[in-house]
Amino acid sequence: MIRDHEALRDLADGYVLGGLTPEERCTFDAHLVTCEACADVVRELEQIAEVLDQTVEPRDPPADLRDRVLAVATRAPGGTDIAAQPPGGWGGWRWLPAAAALVALAVGLYALSLRDRVGALESALQQAREARDVMEKEILRLRDDSGVAARARMVLAARDLTQVDLTGQGPAASAHGRALLSPSEGLLFSAVGLPPLPSDRVYQLWIVAGATPISAGLLAPDAGRATLVTSIPPGVAPTQVAVTIEPAGGVPAPTGPMVLAGAL
Repeated sequence: MIRDHEALRDLADGYVLGGLTPEERCTFDAHLVTCEACADVVRELEQIAEVLDQTVEPRDPPADLRDRVLAVATRAPGGTDIAAQPPGGWGGWRWLPAAAALVALAVGLYALSLRDRVGALESALQQAREARDVMEKEILRLRDDSGVAARARMVLAARDLTQVDLTGQGPAASAHGRALLSPSEGLLFSAVGLPPLPSDRVYQLWIVAGATPISAGLLAPDAGRATLVTSIPPGVAPTQVAVTIEPAGGVPAPTGPMVLAGAL
């Protein structure tokens, strides 16, 4: 059974190139229905053939090509006519091993060239995919930025806007921030001078209503600057805004040192 399969698999090249007899093609078609491995081989060969068809410019052969090929094929080295040699003689066929070696060399060189071209195509495809991924991320970032800008404009245009200035404390004594609060449109917060934190720590923004701190989100400073636009829960009347250092991911209630604070 294995030998039968190998024999059928050897027909794949001729199948793709159209070199099988009708009987061989019928047999191989039936084999492809049940053999996924041979079907994969055929698909790969068809892709290679398609690449070659697109990269090699077709040209019409010279009109005298057939006559020249027949003349060479019927003449042995040294000008001897093969047809004139005695029957059963081997002299006219001594050139076959050399010809076979030349054919093998040509096929090998062509295979190397094809491999290089396929490698270049794969490299170009990978670069295109990477460029696409970068572009998609940039589009998402721009969408996020445009959404933040739109919300910030709504807060700035609110009629019930209140401003709170925050001063630095403790490990961020040189930092300062500002919070613009609108119960109807939300909170726009910005800060500068925030020191970098270890990877397991994060800045967390709080609004305080009475004695109850409510998380307003996590800050991600870039070169010490941070901006955040968020909503204010309905019915909450903030009296203070603060920033603390907390474990990565944030916490439901403040546990770390306060670095910015300001009151209405």
